[in-house]
Amino acid sequence: MQSGKIDSNSPEELRRYEALLEMTDLIVRHHSLAELFNDTAARLRTVADFRFLNFSIHDPQNNLMHLHWWEGEPAVGLPIKVPVSESPSGWVWENQKELLYRDLRQEKAFPHVLNLLRERGMLTYLLVPLTTAESRLGALGIASSTVDGYGQQDRRLLRSVAELVAVAVENTITRHALNGEKQRLQALLDVNRTLASSLEMQRLLPLISECVTRVVPHDFAGVTLFEGDREDLRAYVLSPAPSSLVVESGRPVSLDQTLSAGALLERESKTLTYSDLSSHSSRIAARVVNAGIRTVRCMPLLTSKGPLGTLNVGSKKDQAFSRQDEEILNQVAAQLAIALDNARAYREIKACETVWPRRSCI
Repeated sequence: MQSGKIDSNSPEELRRYEALLEMTDLIVRHHSLAELFNDTAARLRTVADFRFLNFSIHDPQNNLMHLHWWEGEPAVGLPIKVPVSESPSGWVWENQKELLYRDLRQEKAFPHVLNLLRERGMLTYLLVPLTTAESRLGALGIASSTVDGYGQQDRRLLRSVAELVAVAVENTITRHALNGEKQRLQALLDVNRTLASSLEMQRLLPLISECVTRVVPHDFAGVTLFEGDREDLRAYVLSPAPSSLVVESGRPVSLDQTLSAGALLERESKTLTYSDLSSHSSRIAARVVNAGIRTVRCMPLLTSKGPLGTLNVGSKKDQAFSRQDEEILNQVAAQLAIALDNARAYREIKACETVWPRRSCI
């Protein structure tokens, strides 16, 4: 690339227009972000002078920039997740402005990222926003080993490429979201069908484990259920950790010793962080922490007659459950409450039939 003025009819400029036309199929062609990024980088390299290319996508849940580096192939040894405030691509995403470092040797900002570029001999770094009419998605950046390596023509080209890539990224994310929603709805239908298949409590508990595993990745799942007087509870470990690591399955527990007391008393779902678990006074909390669990989601099992207990799902990751995960777990808990209520009613009818004629139990 050259920073001087280029004739709009020159072979170089014509090659750039051809490259942009070829990139228009990026909008509909790709099924994954990795495939999109690699194809974009390969095509852009035919008309642009860069050693490194960086696609940065904003992660709204954790407020991070996910960095995808390319140097002829996906690069290694470079950061892949950086806080927005510590990344030049985060600044571009946040301010929606182009950012050009003409000589990286003179820059002191964002050392976590720029130092790594300097160590690889990069001297110029240009970034532009990845933005559509609907979404601010991230940033696209290229780096050169020459000082002041990018002129107006180069910057205009990168802005045009970024516009196409942003639409392609938005389409890919939307398509994945729709596919994910379809899969979640199918999973919920399967959960409903599975839970409705049994009225026996001992058969129902393994089915609960199967259902939770199907819809949300996790490292631990269990239910805490009220006994007959609704003062005592019994804890059941479902999956996939051995019960001895957390609590013996079927063990009686008091309300104040459960992790789900808040969800039961307030009748709403609660998420316990690692800090919550570490400061909890119960033995169960200590065993959960020792088993490596860092996040627990507790969902009350509510019926018209009151709560039956809670569904508890744990993960070894911090902030493990997205809003979509929480929503689908809440729906699983609602279906589970109905199934458990039906199982208890069935058990009561069977018990009644052993004492009284069938007609008097109806």
